[in-house]
Amino acid sequence: MKKEKGILIIATENPYYGRMALNLCVSIKAVEDFPVAIAISGASLSHLSEKQKSVFDEIIVTTQTKGVGAKVKMYDLSPFEKTLYIDADNIWLPMRKPSDFFKGLEGVEFAIPIEGKISLNTGVNHLRENYTMWGDFTQIMTAYELKELYQMRTEIVYFIRSEKMENFFEMVKTIYEKPKTETVEFGGSVPDEYAFNIAAAITETLPYRDNWQPAYWRALKLGERIPTLADLYTDYVVLSTGGLRQRPEIERIYNNIAAAAHKKMRMQYLFKLQPKRMHVKERRFF
Repeated sequence: MKKEKGILIIATENPYYGRMALNLCVSIKAVEDFPVAIAISGASLSHLSEKQKSVFDEIIVTTQTKGVGAKVKMYDLSPFEKTLYIDADNIWLPMRKPSDFFKGLEGVEFAIPIEGKISLNTGVNHLRENYTMWGDFTQIMTAYELKELYQMRTEIVYFIRSEKMENFFEMVKTIYEKPKTETVEFGGSVPDEYAFNIAAAITETLPYRDNWQPAYWRALKLGERIPTLADLYTDYVVLSTGGLRQRPEIERIYNNIAAAAHKKMRMQYLFKLQPKRMHVKERRFF
């Protein structure tokens, strides 16, 4: 029987992701004792002690060796009826309880950050130029016979267990496993967002809101000032450290939040944020 609600993290193969997942879980638990499950494979938790592993409420073993390959199976992996999936390299911001965040999504079936949309019906192209579709959108829309296509990010995704969501995630897996067009390589694999974008269009799985942006990701805010902590805590629930490198200010914010959370949980903060390219050799470009 599935549990009512909780947060899912995925950390496959590389201990780097296990260490980051620990920091994320501790940052959540320091705010509220809320259920957190982690899906793992290989050596991802090999650097963690038994005490550190015990922070997770449930450890789920998967055969997936690629993180993006596991992400397209988040529906299957989740032990919850209502799930908030969060990438391991995020940190929970300390002013919002997870339970309150879930309450704010009551009645919502699916929520995901949207960066843009293109519609052949209206002729409007609002795709974000400093993000990506992970392939040529004209080829994608032709191959899949689409009239509209969203530009999604998957570092944080909310979904419930339902027939509609099951069909959507089945389509995500089908597209991921056999893409009809060439894709940009991501970590030696097909990008999961490529499959999410197309599956959403085919199944007409519309996002909760076009402007749902619970994660602050500096890479999309270049040229803008980094928010004050007060603004960051008010406007977002997680800080994303996606990408191969971080600005010193983002590193400092991440490490301060993680260190404070570990102290509150009476744990030693051992795994400071480090550039991903130092540990994840297959991540060469993104």
